[in-house]
Formats: sequence, structure tokens, C-alpha cells
Amino acid sequence: MFNETKPGMVFVPYKKHVHDFFNKVAEMSDQPVFVLCPNVSDTENLFVDEAVPVKLSWFGLKLINKFVKYQMHVPVYLRDLSRILKKTNAKKIIVFDFYHWYTLQCFFYSFLRSDVKIYIYSETKRWPSNLVAKLVMKFFLLLLKINSKRVSKIFVYTNEGASWWRGNAPELKIEVLPASINTLNFCKRNSSRKKSQTQLKILMNARYSPYKHHDDLIDACLLFKEEYQDYLITFVGKPEDGINDVKKLVEDKGLGEKVTFLKPIQKEILSELYQAHDVLVLPSHGEAIGMVVPEAMACGLPTITSDTVGANIYVQHSITGFIFKTGNVDELHSYLKLLYADRELMQSLGNYGFKHIQKCDLIPTTQTFLAMTN
Repeated sequence: MFNETKPGMVFVPYKKHVHDFFNKVAEMSDQPVFVLCPNVSDTENLFVDEAVPVKLSWFGLKLINKFVKYQMHVPVYLRDLSRILKKTNAKKIIVFDFYHWYTLQCFFYSFLRSDVKIYIYSETKRWPSNLVAKLVMKFFLLLLKINSKRVSKIFVYTNEGASWWRGNAPELKIEVLPASINTLNFCKRNSSRKKSQTQLKILMNARYSPYKHHDDLIDACLLFKEEYQDYLITFVGKPEDGINDVKKLVEDKGLGEKVTFLKPIQKEILSELYQAHDVLVLPSHGEAIGMVVPEAMACGLPTITSDTVGANIYVQHSITGFIFKTGNVDELHSYLKLLYADRELMQSLGNYGFKHIQKCDLIPTTQTFLAMTN
């Protein structure tokens, strides 16, 4: 229920990858916490003071993506946002990224309210390659800089993000705060399954979007010689249009018997999937974060990621996993082969990753966030 007297903390809008973070903030904060939720499913197991329904609007521009190969970013407008912010008595507004109309709506709300603080969580770490998308982002960055006095801090998930912001908006205060991982959901559990000492089970948990580059993993595995043929690949992702392209590639390469396709797994049992494999691979050509990486690390898996994956902020090269040059299939293959041949190394990387990721647990990251917003 809205509390119109006590100052509220409002998250604009709901983001799936920080669902547990919302709950922990509500638990540890002395302010009422509100999350604006576009979908009914967003509210499941969301234990904040109020999950506020909100309607998104793209003014019909989202239809562009049905006719162009490049998926354009379309800024979002939130209907009745000003009314909701007034109702929740919003004094701290946490906005997820800057290139949306709702960011400007929050600026407008704070215009005559000097006690309102706005914080922006940003996944941005580079300019888009598409010219139109780049111009749109430049437009919103200009508007943000005009309203820079209304922004208390910019939170970024990665060091690359911090560098981008400091180079393009030096007048703003930037803080690196990696996304938290729920180590109660993702953890090493006692498993009755004993891992094979000869077979390598490779997991890639990612949407079937072109930039994820499932083909790099497939091509890397094709380089295995006869003595390294005992491997299996599991692809996990929503059955989107792109899955057919990946399935065709698998068949064309003759890997049908080695590859399994799974639909997304509920997060309550996702750790079992991680622990049923030996290594997680994420070869994306540009990945804002990639939360599957810390999830796998928390379950004791080594990771192999391209150097344009944002989640590399969690990875220590050659200590918790390996980072390869984006698109370098030979380098990716060399790390897979190394793990195939050296089970002690694979175990060591997984153990160090498990220990390292504990510092990104919900409690310490939430404590840091609350300290930075006080």
C-alpha cells in the first residue's frame, strides 16, 4: 500500500536480473521500497513494499524491429509515472539506464522537488555500431548532461562501463557496483553425480541472438582431434527464431549427436544444471553483463568468456576461468582442450571461482548500495 508521508525509494522499472536485489534492498532499507512492474509475472516472489503495475509505451516505434535485421533500441515511456512517483512520495529514484523517455519523466518530477535524488543504473559500455542507434543514444546523453545536477550518481556494472561514462560525461559521479548474485540459489550442493574424468560437458546458457555467437563454440569444438572426441554441448535458451539457425548449423557440421537443446530452466533448480556440467562458455560479441557467468562460478564451474563480456568483472583470468579474444575460435578451442586434458586445473579454477564470487553475494552488495545512496 502506498505510504504518502514516509519518503519512498522507487526502482524504475523492474529488471529480471536484479529481482533478488530488490528483495534484499526492501529487507535492509529503512525506507519503503517500490518497484514499477510492467508484467504480472514480474511480481512473483517479489517481497517489496509495493510492486506497482505500470504500462509501457513505445509510441508504435517498436514495430521497426520487425522490418530491420539490426534490433534497434526503442526508448520507453511509462504512463502515469508522475502520478505514481507522487503517490509513493519518491525521494530516491533508481532508474535503469538513461536512454529512455522515463528517465526524462523522472527529471521532470524532480524539477520542483529539490529533495529528490536520482540514481541511474547503466549497462552501457560502448557506442552502438548502428548509426541511428548511436544518434539516439547521443541525444539522450545530451539531455542527461543538461540535467546532470539532478543525477546523484551513475552506477555501472563493469570497469568498461565506468571508462565509457568517465570519457563521455566526466561531470557525473560514477560508481562501479557489479550486479549481486544470490548464493543461496546458486551454490555448490552435495551431488550424487560423479563427474566423468574423460568426458567434457560444456554448457552455454544464452538467448539465440546472433551476437551471442553459438557458432564460435561449435567451430571451436570442431577443432578437437580424435583423442578429444568425448565431449557434449548443452545449449539453453528460449525457443526463439534464432534457434533454428543454430540447429541447422549443428546438423550441417555433423554434431547432432553431441548437442542437446534445452528450454530455460527455473532458477530454483538451475544450479543443478550448472553442476551437471564441467564448464560454462559465453562467446558473445559484446555482452552488457552476462549473469550466467557469476551464477556458474557460484556453483563451482570454471568459465570461458570472450573479452567483450561485461561479466568478466567477476572473472580472474587463469585463476577462476579464461578470457579469450572475441571471435578467436582457436584461442577458445585451446582453453577447452586445456580443461579437457587437465581435470585438476578444472577443479582448481572452479573452487577459486566459488570462493571469489562470495564477495558479490546479495548482502555485501546491498550494504554497499545503501551506503552509496545515503
